[in-house]
Amino acid sequence: MEISGLLDKYLKGIVTLGLNVVIYFAVIMRPDQKKAVLRGIIIGFALNVSYGLYQYLGNKNGFPFTNLSNLFPQGDYGNELVYFNYVSGFFLEPAHLLKFFCGSFLVSLIYWKSSYFKTMIFCIALFVLLVSTSSLVVILLSGLILFYVFCNYNKFNLKKLKNQGYQLKIKSLTGILVFWIFLLSISLFLNWETILSNFNIERYLNFIFEGLSISEDSTSSVRASSMFNALSLIAEYPLGAGLNSSATLMLINFPGSTVGGATFNGFITSILELGIIGLFSYFYIFVNSIRQLYVNNNSKYEIALAVALFTAFIATNLEGAIFSELIWVLLGLSTISRREFITA
Repeated sequence: MEISGLLDKYLKGIVTLGLNVVIYFAVIMRPDQKKAVLRGIIIGFALNVSYGLYQYLGNKNGFPFTNLSNLFPQGDYGNELVYFNYVSGFFLEPAHLLKFFCGSFLVSLIYWKSSYFKTMIFCIALFVLLVSTSSLVVILLSGLILFYVFCNYNKFNLKKLKNQGYQLKIKSLTGILVFWIFLLSISLFLNWETILSNFNIERYLNFIFEGLSISEDSTSSVRASSMFNALSLIAEYPLGAGLNSSATLMLINFPGSTVGGATFNGFITSILELGIIGLFSYFYIFVNSIRQLYVNNNSKYEIALAVALFTAFIATNLEGAIFSELIWVLLGLSTISRREFITA
């Protein structure tokens, strides 16, 4: 109470959390509308992919209506100062778009029925992902590989592996990685003349691992500094400082070293705001949902939903948030699937 503005931030955080929980209950209370919810995810995915492509081409060729801040006036919407030449879809920045894709890509891939239109959208999606400039694309790639492994080698054990000599299809996995690297290489340079004259392996690796770099001249140095500063505050609030309080605490304690008080890491934010008990509960929500989906799965849809929930959870926290609206939808779909398994 002695910190000015902290109570106001806490109450706003509770309201926001309540509105997000409403999304979850709206999904689980109408299991008969599961297909409509999935169609909504697919439509959102397709619209962001389509607009992302238009946004990229528009920024390169001067097309109108690529900056949504003209249609929806608010601070930095469209990121004309920072990300003007990059792809962010209908979101504020590329990382937010990738966070959404991590939760929607696989679900859309599995549930979409129209093969020709689906193929076209997903080819465009690969390009949009690769030109998004967000290192979270690595999380999505990891999710696709996990999905492939789980679908083909689900529920095998070491004894079976030993007795039957079950081997991973290394060639198939290698093919996926080579294809991804090929697309990524093309997207970095955009024309063959540049590819032949200016290929730089360092540039390529920086694109992938930029989020891991913490050197003083890297774009992640400020993020790393903010994370360490936030970690230093955790000991002062073992039971948590309160939901939505981290930014206020960071601005008060480290006014010259943070960007808007951001911790840039959802895991650090959760333990600072929720404490040890809250952090355990937070992890339990996702671990239990993902475990139940994987153990009780009856179809590729359940595996896709489990992987989508996992990758969305990781990407959201690496991006700096704790929850996203789509995560609550995925948690709702997870609950419906578990109920269907129990009643089956």
